[in-house]
Amino acid sequence: MAPWIFPKRQWKSNLRWYPGGVTSGLIEDAAEPTPYPGSHLTSFVYSPATLALTVGVAMSPAVPVILPAGARVVVFWITPNLPAGLVFQNGTGTISGTPTTPQAPTAYQVRADAAMSYFTTITIGVT
Repeated sequence: MAPWIFPKRQWKSNLRWYPGGVTSGLIEDAAEPTPYPGSHLTSFVYSPATLALTVGVAMSPAVPVILPAGARVVVFWITPNLPAGLVFQNGTGTISGTPTTPQAPTAYQVRADAAMSYFTTITIGVT
């Protein structure tokens, strides 16, 4: 399924919205939606999918692998919150930092929002 971009005035209607109110009328220049230009996200993963970290030792950044390469992602989200000392970058999906407290291995769900939402899991433990 292809993502869509809708022109500013997209559907014929007998109402027009203006700041301060609505007036009747027919929008004659309505257009069909057009596909978003560029690659469309099909999936993403972290490799490796399991990280064994050590308190006080900086981790190598975990960067998601986007498929296909170059596909556009608007924003990333992660749940639950990462261990203390680690940072999640919503714009890139990168996890980095230096853990400060031990934690049993925990599965984190990461969501990438493009035209649709895609999910993957990364497990992080800190000793």
